[in-house]
Amino acid sequence: MWLSICRGPLIGLVLQRSHIVTGDDAHDVAMIQELEYRGARVIPIFCGGLDFSRPVNAFFHDPRNPEQPLVDGIVSLTGYALVGVPARQDHPKAIESLKKLNRPYKVALLLVFQTTQEWEGSDLGLHPVQVALQIAIPELDGAIEPIVLSGRDDATGKAHTLQDRVDAIAERAIRWSSLRIKSRSDKKPAITVFSFPPGQGKCRNGCLPRRVRFHPSRDGGDEGRWIRRSEPAENTQGPHGGRDQ
Repeated sequence: MWLSICRGPLIGLVLQRSHIVTGDDAHDVAMIQELEYRGARVIPIFCGGLDFSRPVNAFFHDPRNPEQPLVDGIVSLTGYALVGVPARQDHPKAIESLKKLNRPYKVALLLVFQTTQEWEGSDLGLHPVQVALQIAIPELDGAIEPIVLSGRDDATGKAHTLQDRVDAIAERAIRWSSLRIKSRSDKKPAITVFSFPPGQGKCRNGCLPRRVRFHPSRDGGDEGRWIRRSEPAENTQGPHGGRDQ
């Protein structure tokens, strides 16, 4: 009943069972507390094996309608792929599960190969092995915005929460998840154009002159329409005087 009473976004958390069993779960508790403090609702899950798609399919969908997603967004705190271990993953199975949900899927990770002091003092930043295992591999599933969530104490080896990063992850997760429940007239889309090498003016003259605007419906409803203006903006000349293609 409480899910229908609260109006904040509903965020699913994927947790690592080993952290819960050993009591090394301060980062999990901090994330749940921060999300709920900011008005979000949370459904945490974990599993005894390596296939997190099973609890995702079981608990992130409406039990009365298994085809209807229940959550507005997902944050994985395991730091690994949704299905499998670092040496062997099943990305097609993970992608199938995530496509069925069709919700933003973020990942957060704990320092594994470095202590907090080593990480903060390193010129490389995150250890290259961890970059491969906990950033590159989850991205193959479709994960976005990997952020370090927790450090590791150099004396005890236990994880400790980096609160400023918990705040950032919670804020980003709520913003991503709120997009689905926010009315279209309240959304402010932005388009970022990346052009390399710079200085040739191709994107500046070929893409940006076409202005795009969103007009809410006149009856005040949630629907709206996108309008693309056909007139080019000023300065449509290429670097040699002609219009770039």
